[in-house]
Parts: sequence; structure tokens; C-alpha cells
Amino acid sequence: MLKIKTFVLHVNQATGQFDEEALLAFQEEREIVEVARELLLIDGAPAWALMLTYRERPRPGQAILHRGNKPQIPPKDRQLYEALRAWRAKRADQIGKPVYALLTNQSLAAVAAGRPKTFAALQAIPGIGEARVKQHGQALLEIVAGLGQAGGVMVPPAGLGQAGGVMVPPQTPPVP
Repeated sequence: MLKIKTFVLHVNQATGQFDEEALLAFQEEREIVEVARELLLIDGAPAWALMLTYRERPRPGQAILHRGNKPQIPPKDRQLYEALRAWRAKRADQIGKPVYALLTNQSLAAVAAGRPKTFAALQAIPGIGEARVKQHGQALLEIVAGLGQAGGVMVPPAGLGQAGGVMVPPQTPPVP
């Protein structure tokens, strides 16, 4: 059964970082399915309002969680999973969002295990909907296919422009 929980993450004035300890502790025993977020100003200070849709326990066949909400990854998927995590960290830093707002560890583990080749296959993974496919699908598919560097400029391979009704605008490579 899906449940909903809300969090407000305030900025720690000493570190300049968002206080996310309560959120991280909450995630340890739960599978986060979706994150809705809004950046707010509360008393003049930025804060993230998060609404998490979650399950109490992972479904059968999904990655098993251990302390720290990090899925147990089979050795054959470890390198891809780590590349996806590196991309997510760099991308989150670039856009100023927490990593879990882009994709959960469970979603990254499912990408590494399933190795999707199309946008439709990517969108079928729990936690990756149409919006995430539009925002990050190209980069994810290229990392899975080994055609780019995590966080680098990605140009879609032929045939990846449209899949499953999700249209991805063509990208023009930068002019040197």
C-alpha cells in the first residue's frame, strides 16, 4: 500500500546545507516511489517542502535495503550502478537539488539491473515516470549503453528520439 509523508528541509545556517537527517532516517526502512518538491522561503530562508509517496517494505524481487538506504547490488551490476550514482550526484549539484530528488537509489538499482534500451523501458521502472524520462532519460540510456561520460554532454544515438509516446527534443552538440 502506498503512503504519503511530508518533510520540510531547512537550511542549516552553520553549514549552508539542507538538514536532511530526518529524511534519510525515514528512507532507511521504506521504498520511496515518488518525490514531489517545492522550494520555499520561510522567514526569508530557503527550505525544501517534500511530499514522499512510499511503501513500508520493498516488493518481492526488488533490491534489499541495508543500513543507509543503499540497495544491495549484484557484482555484475555494481559498475553501472556506481556510474549512475556518480552521474546523479554531479547532475544534482549542477541543478542545486538533493540527489534523492532526481532518482532514488532503488530506481538506480532497477536501471542497473534492467539495463533499459528505450525510453519506454526506462519509464516502466518504478519511480521513473514521463517527467523524469524527459528530464534525464537521454543521459540514463547513454550511461547504460556506455556511450557517454556520466554528467557530460550527451548526444542521443540514432533511434532514441521517441519511444513509448515520450518525445525527447533533438539535441544539438555544442559548437567548438
